[in-house]
Amino acid sequence: MIRFRRGGRGLGAGRRAAAIGFLAWLAVGAGAAQERAPEGSGPATELRLAELVAALAAGDEAARLEAVFGLSALGGEAASALADAGLFDSSPAVREEAIAALGEVADGTHLATLDTALLDEARGVREAAVWALAEIGGEDTAWILALALTDEDSDLREQAVHALGEIGGASAVQVLERALADDSAAVRRAAVETLAELAAVRSGGESRPAGR
Repeated sequence: MIRFRRGGRGLGAGRRAAAIGFLAWLAVGAGAAQERAPEGSGPATELRLAELVAALAAGDEAARLEAVFGLSALGGEAASALADAGLFDSSPAVREEAIAALGEVADGTHLATLDTALLDEARGVREAAVWALAEIGGEDTAWILALALTDEDSDLREQAVHALGEIGGASAVQVLERALADDSAAVRRAAVETLAELAAVRSGGESRPAGR
């Protein structure tokens, strides 16, 4: 099976600064936040969550990116803040990283957010949504990815085909069959190969679950 991968875009200056800032927090700030947090609250404290949400609202782009990285480290409890950033932040880079982070925390309660992100004007955000849906997996995500198969960018449609192959299951097969009529030969070829691979799994007696 061809493994789906998020596109290899390098970090720009803003993202590098954000990543450096977040790593610095991991080294120093986490301990300080833990000391201020109520006893027994653990590393993913409500205090840290509130700080990061505030940074999303008031910081510059680099600070907002750092906040997204921090929220992704908090896991599922930060999903709502990530979803808001993924839909409403003015920066395409912040929206992209926030949408990708929803896939990293594997939070399936925000599928509507990822559905909307597939219509974002920024290609990187749409690609991040495809990646996140592949990471979360499940029958519902396969139907959402049907929207990605209508994207104007043929490369992104091909990525959606591979994402559907990662998800697997009957719904993914039904959606993949739509890609057999795609205008792009590359997308059609990817759909044929992915359907054949999924059929081989089924005929081999293996049960490939929908999802990861």
